[in-house]
Amino acid sequence: MARKKIIAGNWKMNKTPSEAVALVAELKDLVKNDNVDVVYCVPAIDIVPVVEATKGTNVSVGAENMYFEESGAYTGEISAAMLVDAGVKYVIIGHSERRDYFKEDDVLLNKKVKKAFEAGITPILCCGESLEQRELGVTMDWIRLQIKSDLAGITADQVKTMVIAYEPIWAIGTGKTATSDQAQEVCKGIRDLIAEIYDEATAEAVRIQYGGSMNAGNAAELLAIYAPYVEKTAITFEYTVPSVAEFAERMQQVQQRYPYLVAEQDGKIVGYAYVSPFKERAAYDWSVETSIYVDMIQKRKGIGRLLYDRLEEILKKQGILNVNACIGYPQIDDEYLTKDSVYFHEKLGYHMVGTFHQCGYKFGRWYDMVWMEKFIGEHTKNQAPVILYKDI
Repeated sequence: MARKKIIAGNWKMNKTPSEAVALVAELKDLVKNDNVDVVYCVPAIDIVPVVEATKGTNVSVGAENMYFEESGAYTGEISAAMLVDAGVKYVIIGHSERRDYFKEDDVLLNKKVKKAFEAGITPILCCGESLEQRELGVTMDWIRLQIKSDLAGITADQVKTMVIAYEPIWAIGTGKTATSDQAQEVCKGIRDLIAEIYDEATAEAVRIQYGGSMNAGNAAELLAIYAPYVEKTAITFEYTVPSVAEFAERMQQVQQRYPYLVAEQDGKIVGYAYVSPFKERAAYDWSVETSIYVDMIQKRKGIGRLLYDRLEEILKKQGILNVNACIGYPQIDDEYLTKDSVYFHEKLGYHMVGTFHQCGYKFGRWYDMVWMEKFIGEHTKNQAPVILYKDI
């Protein structure tokens, strides 16, 4: 059974109860997606009003912390039983700020993980390295130590239901984010470790997510580039701009197998490119469909070529042979669609292989769709299997 995606936001020490309720209302339509678990991990004082405000939505509420004792003289702490009674479904355990500021060690965190499972709350266990540890090359050594300690005495069946969040400390609240390569390398290392401690089935079932700062930026910045193409052009035949959650889910789906590249200029994302399966059947594994979008005010600056050049370089390493572009094509250029994309792909070595006539309807007009093709590898009798992006 495929793992269901999860997007969990840690609100930290932000939002009063009234502000939290207002934010839930603002986000309500943006996070609708039945294919993704959406979780708001909110300050303790916001839990009750946020649980009430999210009733009837696809959002679950999580806590940012809890104590392992059931009750007693523990001023300022909150118990698992209190969280359950309030309607909490998830709890963050081992966040780097708790480890650092409040000196929570792995012995304490292991007790919290056990208590969460005992209470029926899904733990989101955090792990991650400092910038110094990354530069010393001990990232996985450190993370392996954290996870082994935090999961001591936890069963395989329990691990299958939890979430492990890789949160590089240097990418939390700093404006920096781990690259796709960095995040995938560590997430793969974590999954390999779970297989080592338990078994392959457990490793396959547990959800592992990137937990560094996203500020909606990684998805929202790209969506901001894509949205004008949806609203103002027939370059994409999509009618409605997807929500940030849906767009992020699409990105994650791609990155299970292929690269998802962005181009930055002066710290701002100005374009992105990715590929998706040409067809899902195994015989098509060596063929992909390409997609590229560049900020409309940044066109004709070579950004698209740079993205495609890097994309092809990676795809060759994966063993991909055919790259295909599906392009909207007007009978006559108009204000919504021109033949520029076809000319762009021709310059990159793509060749026209087929036309579907009047198959796309947008803005009250019918458009053709053309397929363009480029070979980037050698077709052989005994073709080697394609390698996943995270494994190259």
